[in-house]
Parts: sequence; C-alpha cells; structure tokens
Amino acid sequence: MLIVNIELVSVGSSYFTAVEPKEIMGVPSQKKAAGIIMIHNHPCGEMKLLHMIWMLQIG
Repeated sequence: MLIVNIELVSVGSSYFTAVEPKEIMGVPSQKKAAGIIMIHNHPCGEMKLLHMIWMLQIG
C-alpha cells in the first residue's frame, strides 16, 4: 500500500471537536481514492462517547 495523501480534518479541545461526515469523506471522494485510513484519538482518555455511538449504530 502506498499512502499518497494525508489530511487533517478537525482539531478541537481535549473534550470536543465537531466534524461532519461530508468533511471526512469529501477529500477521498474528490480524489477518487481506492481506500482510506482514518485515525482518531481520545486526548482525555475517555471512551464513553465512543461506546454510546457504537450502541446507537447497533441498537
């Protein structure tokens, strides 16, 4: 695999950042990417919101 582009989509505080799905998928779509790698972090170490989102997706 060859990485041809890296984009920073959003920067927020240690508790919150707002980003729309169209902002995340816009660049790969425009560049007709064959695949994407998405990375995120939890600067305060809190995973509670991630679990809530997961439960909404499967529930």
